[in-house]
Amino acid sequence: MRRSFGDSLAIIGPILTMASLGWEYVRMKPDYRFLVEPWSMRGYEITQGWVFFTIGAALLIMVVAVAWKGSANPTAGLAIAVYAIVAATIIAAVFADERDVGGLWMRVIAGILIALIAATVASRYTGRFSGWVRVAAFLAGGVIAFLALGESFDVLPAFGVALGMTLLMAWAVLAEPRSLTANRVLMLSALIALFAVAISSGSIRSRLMTEQVAEINIAADYKDVQITSGWLLANLGVLLTLVGGIGMWAKRRDQANAQARAAKQRKAAEESAAEIAASA
Repeated sequence: MRRSFGDSLAIIGPILTMASLGWEYVRMKPDYRFLVEPWSMRGYEITQGWVFFTIGAALLIMVVAVAWKGSANPTAGLAIAVYAIVAATIIAAVFADERDVGGLWMRVIAGILIALIAATVASRYTGRFSGWVRVAAFLAGGVIAFLALGESFDVLPAFGVALGMTLLMAWAVLAEPRSLTANRVLMLSALIALFAVAISSGSIRSRLMTEQVAEINIAADYKDVQITSGWLLANLGVLLTLVGGIGMWAKRRDQANAQARAAKQRKAAEESAAEIAASA
């Protein structure tokens, strides 16, 4: 079967993210080359590199599953949503570290996502007051989610990730049309992965300085630590996955709309033929 441009981007993206493992993620300014050790670090030398590699592998499996025609079935979409929850929870459980993952930022992102869900639900069921209720639901949802997930991320990050992902995937599964569930799961997963990779630059820089202290008992200035091509490649890969996922969603949506129109026209033709036959 011929692949669309969106399918190709969605497949290339995770591969680029995984490939970033061998690239340089962080280094010092050239002035520090012979003053501190290590002077630079590659992806396979730090936790973040393996996190990105695992995220890329998980997204690649999800892209292949969503590209399958059978994923339009709501049951298959539910299975892919469960996979997203399990994969995110395992990644958090294996690599969870306040220094490397950044618990505060994870809580902020989870709060924003859950607030958006609350606002969406409120706007759908509140009639003419939806505007005010949407704002109130967004603010309340964000604050409540931040406070509720705060302890979870600090004490047991995997539990906080599992809770946030479950709420998010529940929205993806229950939203209409159900035939696009798998595509919504892919887009949301890629968006979360993009946030996770993008906000990691600070922790990567801190990691290099920590390694310097451990090795030579002295570290350079934080302002002289530079993020390099490996981190940028990981971001590009996840971004391409997101763009490709949107393309896959648009393609399947157009196909579903075309099928719905054809079914409606067929039904109208059958009703018209029945009326003609009855009058004859």
